Formats: sequence, C-alpha cells, structure tokens
Amino acid sequence: MLTITEVEQAIQARLVSRIASLRKVGSLSDFLMADLDDTALLSPAAYVVFDSGSFTHGMARTQEISLTFTVVVVVENQRGNEAARHGAGSSIGVYQLLDDIRAALTNQTLGLDMEPLFPVSIQGIAGSESLAVYGITFETSCRDVIG
Repeated sequence: MLTITEVEQAIQARLVSRIASLRKVGSLSDFLMADLDDTALLSPAAYVVFDSGSFTHGMARTQEISLTFTVVVVVENQRGNEAARHGAGSSIGVYQLLDDIRAALTNQTLGLDMEPLFPVSIQGIAGSESLAVYGITFETSCRDVIG
C-alpha cells in the first residue's frame, strides 16, 4: 500500500532534482516550526504539505484512495512584494516558481504505484512588503486491496 510519507518524499525529491533555484525544500513541519522572517532567509523555498485524503470503497475489497498535496512556495525579495512575485534581475519570482513546480510535477507518478499528479488550484497564502507565499495544490489517487 502506498503511504503519505512516500508521496511527500517523492514530491520533495522531484523538486530538488528539477528546480535548481530552490534553496530549501522541506515538509510542513519545517515550514510551521520556522518564523516567516526566518523562512525568508532560505528563500526561495518550497514546502510539501499533505492536505487531505478520502476513501471510496468498491467491489472485491478494493479501496480508491484520493490524496491532495499542496506545495507552499516562499519567495523573499528586498526590492519589494512585486519583485517577490514577478522576480527582479537575477532573482526568481514566486509566479515563475509556481510555473516551474507545475511543470515538474504535472502528469508524474514519481516512480510510485499511483495515478499521475495533476494541479487543481493555486492560492495566495501570505505576503508582506518583501515576502510572497503561495500554494499550488495537486491531486493523485491509488488503489488498495483491503485485508
């Protein structure tokens, strides 16, 4: 049976291998334990969050498991929030990172026995004069036999 941990770690590994501009890739606990100001020091960063799961029971003791993950993207730029969102000079912006993450994860099974990841939404989370925090949410599913 596929575990949440396996999917989370595979998403992190894919982001590390595909997006060189990320200075930090971590999990929800890494994000929650750090103050936003401290997190900005590791900008740009991506944190993988398990959002939710649901189960549908089928015939012959099968279970369809739907999983939702959000990648929280943090970009800090001292030139201001617009620069954090759009990028400035050689600094990447959060919007470009969201596009890069979408490209890196869309239609990927990450070597796991699951349906490919597909993006379902992008949302703003937080911001300040120099910080932009957004999330991009992906869904996947897998099948398990009970018992």
